[in-house]
Amino acid sequence: MQESDVVVDSSKINDIEILDYNKEHVIKLPTLYTREEMPVSLSQIVKPEVIQKFMYLREVADQLIPYQANTEVSLLIGSNCPRALYPP
Repeated sequence: MQESDVVVDSSKINDIEILDYNKEHVIKLPTLYTREEMPVSLSQIVKPEVIQKFMYLREVADQLIPYQANTEVSLLIGSNCPRALYPP
């Protein structure tokens, strides 16, 4: 069986809104789909000290949420919600 043939149980959720880290901006998310496990590695989480290494990103490094190694990823926001990916 190929990876593309795998069926994942999921549910569709609409009308979800989130707040930014500082609880200043509300963002309405597009349709969400649930799944039991998130296909993500904690090594994929951007860390402020990594951002500092890139000259063009240094000014936003202090705006990132501090990295927490015991974090559980429960929501992935992708490119279909650009408002959540760019500063307000």
